[in-house]
Amino acid sequence: MAHRIHETARFLREFRDLEPNPNRLDKVLAGVHMILCLDPTQGHQTHHEIWAIATGVWPDIKALTVYYSFDETTVTLHSVREASGTYQ
Repeated sequence: MAHRIHETARFLREFRDLEPNPNRLDKVLAGVHMILCLDPTQGHQTHHEIWAIATGVWPDIKALTVYYSFDETTVTLHSVREASGTYQ
């Protein structure tokens, strides 16, 4: 069963702050959505119920880390940051 994706206001604000051109980051986010909808355990658990997943490297688009949580039906995207190379 595929999970539903919910983006918090904080996630959307941070997402827009990282890239003013939404079409560019939407391409990256589409891949994250697809992976997390099918299997949210593909990321790495960071603290308690918070997980992180890194985006792939795209030409001229920042590498990002998406922080999320999930239950049996929904993946909630909480935050997004420029990838630092480590999950913290």
